[in-house]
This record gives sequence, structure tokens and C-alpha cells, in this order.
Amino acid sequence: MMFMKDKVIATAPGRVCLFGEHQDYLGLSVVPSAINMRTAVECHDVAGSSTRVVINAKDLGKVLEMEVKPDYDFTHPDPDLAYFQAVIAAFQRHGHLGKVPGFTCDVSSRIPIKSGLSSSAALLVAFTKAVATLCGLPLTPQEVGWYAYEAEHDVMGIPCGMMDQLSSAIGGIIHLKCSTPPVITPLAAKVAGLVVADTKIHKSTSNVHSVRVKETKAGLANLREYIDFDIEATPWEKIEPHLAKLDEVERKRLVAVFRDRDITVESMMLLNEETLDYPAIGKLLTEHQMYLNEYFEVSVEKIETILANAIKAGALGGKLTGAGLGGSLVILAPGKEAEVSRAITESDGIPHVVAVDRGVQ
Repeated sequence: MMFMKDKVIATAPGRVCLFGEHQDYLGLSVVPSAINMRTAVECHDVAGSSTRVVINAKDLGKVLEMEVKPDYDFTHPDPDLAYFQAVIAAFQRHGHLGKVPGFTCDVSSRIPIKSGLSSSAALLVAFTKAVATLCGLPLTPQEVGWYAYEAEHDVMGIPCGMMDQLSSAIGGIIHLKCSTPPVITPLAAKVAGLVVADTKIHKSTSNVHSVRVKETKAGLANLREYIDFDIEATPWEKIEPHLAKLDEVERKRLVAVFRDRDITVESMMLLNEETLDYPAIGKLLTEHQMYLNEYFEVSVEKIETILANAIKAGALGGKLTGAGLGGSLVILAPGKEAEVSRAITESDGIPHVVAVDRGVQ
């Protein structure tokens, strides 16, 4: 983050979810990684005597103008621009609205939108960091992530988990228990050979999440009629016999929830080893994807094709990242990045060789 007298520049990374897809909104653990595709916001023409804020969303070719006043309704009919207003509303919720000066903000991003790489979370985090700096608020990275989460979840009403915002804000690879407050453990694992495959199929995170959240939580509520369980700790062997008592959709969703829960736990043991067992990590990624495809039903044929072709080209495994039904995959291919990138291109995807990156700056 760059802070000069009349200018603030903040950047935040996108992220991939290595393990724990569709687990964060259930309060379970996830293992995300920030990646070196970033969104930048540059705030200038700062005027404490003004309440006028102008947002130039350059990549979208859109401009938002708003007056930051206590009686202003921070909502916007354009969903692409509502994120900025939601951040201002989060500062209002915390009693800091009067500290927000007038300013102009230019926004640009290297993260493809609606691709499962948390472009919206990176935007929220970078803008939150910039506004906090303009207000003179020394928020920690975790606090920046939490403000961004409140903006999307509470203000905008999107039924997201907290993984995306906290991963972008904190950076690196983290183990995140999605409780309130969250429990965050940075991991020292230096995972190499990550390749992102953009399927070029845009998806709507809010639509996917809202349906799966409803189905999954209904299944969990109905399961409690048959067994008293702890979603984090009750072994699969005790859960499995009761799943047949649910309807087919709820049964399938909960198979994915509990099996992917256990895969995420197993991944933590692998990622904590001094020498990483890349084949074992790749195998877990692909197993995770199988449950997302066959039981959570958030994959599509193109995702499966790209993954199969990437593995034929030397990848050790992979899975979709993000809500699903399009978006991107994260593929593990140490030493085979070029071959896997060609396979992705030949499968009509867009490859990005990425690295683990720092958090908000």
C-alpha cells in the first residue's frame, strides 16, 4: 500500500481454494491461497471538506458517483458498482462514516471477473484498505478482511462465507476455521506448480451459493432428526447410515460436505509436512473435485474435460475453485506448467501459471 499526502494506492490478491470448497458458510475449515493476480485501487483528489466520492471502474467502463452523508442510502441498482457502496456502508456500521473524506478512485484488476478467483473479494479488500487509510484507521489485515466480509455478506445480503475476503486480506496459504470470530493459522507450505485454468464460462456466485446453501442447511437440519452430531467432529462412519433417510438432493449434498470436510483435514497434515508429498496432495485435490462434481453438482462437462486433459499432460490433480458451474480450476503441476498450460489451451481454456502471493498492501 502506498500512501502519499494526496494519494493512496492499495492492492489485494485473488485467491484459489485448495481445500474446503463450499465449507466456509457452514462454519467448517478451508485452506485457501492468495495468488499473484491482483486488483489495485488508486485514490486521489482527496478533499476532507468534500463528501463526494467518484469511482472509475476502468475495466468495466463504468463510473459511480455518491455523496458520503449519514442519510445516504448506500445501495445501487448496478451489482458491479454496489461493492463500493457496500464498503462505505460497512464503515458506517462501525461508526466511521464521518471520517471518510471526498476522493476519486481509479480501479483496475488483473483478476478475470466471474471466474472463481474472488475478483469481488479482492476489490472489496483493496477498497476497504484504501478507505481505512484515508480515514486514518490502522486496521489489521484480518480487520480489513472482516470489513470486506461484512460489506458483501451483511450489507449486500450475499450468502457468502468469509474465506475469500480473509484469504485476500491476509495472504499466503492459510488454514481458516470459519467461526465467529474466525481462527486463522498461516501455513508455511511453499506449494509450487499451481496453474489456474479459466474455463471462460462466467458464473454467478450469488445464485450458486444461495441454492446450495439452502439445500445443504435443510439437509443438516433434517439429519438432526435422526442423529445428534457435531458437523466438525462426528466421524463419517456415524453419519453415513443416516443419510439414506434424507431425500436424494439433501443426501448427495451432505455426502459432499462430510467427505470434503475429511479431505480438508487430511490436506492439513500433508501441508504441514516439512517435505511436501505432491502426488498425495494432487490425489486429494482430484478426490475433492469428484465430490464437488458427483454429489454437490457444481461442476460442468468443460471443467471435467480440462482437468482430465491436464492430468494426461502431467498434472498431479486439481479441482474447481469458487462456487462452480463455470469459473476456474486450480491444478497442481510442479515441473509441468508449460505442458499443462498447453493442454488447457487445447481444451478451450485460458491458462495462468500463478504463485502464492502476499495479502493486502
